[in-house]
Amino acid sequence: MINKQILLEVMLENRQEVMRHRVIPRNISLDGFDRQVLVGVRRAGKSYILYGHIQNLIAQGHTWDEIVYLNFEDERIAGMDLADLNAILEVHARVSDKRPMLFLDEIQNVEGWEKFARRLADNKYRIIITGK
Repeated sequence: MINKQILLEVMLENRQEVMRHRVIPRNISLDGFDRQVLVGVRRAGKSYILYGHIQNLIAQGHTWDEIVYLNFEDERIAGMDLADLNAILEVHARVSDKRPMLFLDEIQNVEGWEKFARRLADNKYRIIITGK
């Protein structure tokens, strides 16, 4: 079982992590579809595409109350399993009453993640996932 306080700390720290990166603008649009998966080899720039998209959302007036970015490479949340994934929504609900846009980086590290992603998609969450 994931410790929700640690998950909250990771989520809040990830906000700073996303914003500290200088992202070179690329001609890649993530607009038009509310559910997307970015797949590619390691170190290809998938995370930076997410950072740039989130930074653009913030520049357009969205706030972190609407955004959840979680990097599943973080060792503090290693060992999360399918049953723990709903804690992401629960922890977000502690700090915001807004429905989140979810950016889940390297989610393939959680076995069975596809079921969680499918439920989010079926419930019309805006979600972008990266993985290899």
